[in-house]
Amino acid sequence: MGGRSREREVSLRSGAAVAKALSALGFDVVPIDLKGDWAQAIREARIEVAFVALHGAWGEDGCVQGLLEIMGIPYTGSGPAASALCMHKRLCKRVLAAHGVRVPQDMPLQDGVPVRFPVVIKPVNEGSSIDLAIVSGSDEWKAYAARVRGAPERWLVEERVQGVEVAVGVLEGEALVPVEVRPRRGVYDYTAKYTPGETEYLCPPKLPAETIRRCMQVAEEAVRVCGCRGAPRVDMIV
Repeated sequence: MGGRSREREVSLRSGAAVAKALSALGFDVVPIDLKGDWAQAIREARIEVAFVALHGAWGEDGCVQGLLEIMGIPYTGSGPAASALCMHKRLCKRVLAAHGVRVPQDMPLQDGVPVRFPVVIKPVNEGSSIDLAIVSGSDEWKAYAARVRGAPERWLVEERVQGVEVAVGVLEGEALVPVEVRPRRGVYDYTAKYTPGETEYLCPPKLPAETIRRCMQVAEEAVRVCGCRGAPRVDMIV
């Protein structure tokens, strides 16, 4: 847990919660705050299995998974390749689209400006909705134009898809009942995700039964296509 990413504080909270739950189940838990020499810290802890509670870069993008593979330590979650793919939004979208899974369309730019609004701007390779922005018009776009123009490979500019936001957990290849996500401010950003009271969660979602079944089918297909394992989550807008 912990790590070096911009999501370090969230990871520490996740790790503490996981450690508490595993201890209550009778497991011998050794929390490891990865902030220095990761290999040395893991080696000195003498663990038999790693429960990965890292968020963001180095934790969700295949890096720590590759390290654990080299060290011969079993771990939770997906392997290095699937983790790297799913962390890179642009590549992941291409793979999903190639297998018939609908994804938001990239918004073309004309003279450095989206051809239509609203658009969603987000980093290609970050988690937890860090730096997510919804831009409604050309005046708002001016605040983001320089960063997108200066490093287009680091940013996604997409059409805004509006609807009911749903999260579907998939356990060992089988979808669980979806959870409807209702952010009180309308946007499920970093604050909405990690501030108590900012988001309402409904399980099951208030959707028709057939729509719920379809969400579960799409989630299972996405996990299969990306090669994920364990208990990944698939987010979608219906």
